[in-house]
Amino acid sequence: MSDFSKHFSHYFSLVGIMVATVLGYVVFSYDKNFQLALIAAASLSYFVWGMVHHIIHRNLNLQIMIEYAVFASLGFVIGISVTFRG
Repeated sequence: MSDFSKHFSHYFSLVGIMVATVLGYVVFSYDKNFQLALIAAASLSYFVWGMVHHIIHRNLNLQIMIEYAVFASLGFVIGISVTFRG
């Protein structure tokens, strides 16, 4: 828990990105293409946030990069599935 409080501003920015994504997704529910763009931007932002976070802490390596890429891709696929269901 002390790690979270020590890096609160880093996590706060990530939460802000995700909240803005969800709000935009709901507000523009009539525009599937815009929702797609929001999901892509959120996935890319998550990946970039992770890279910057680990560069700042000087512990970025290939395994961490792959992990963030996999979870960003998973979020993208789930978001696309939700957007274009039925």
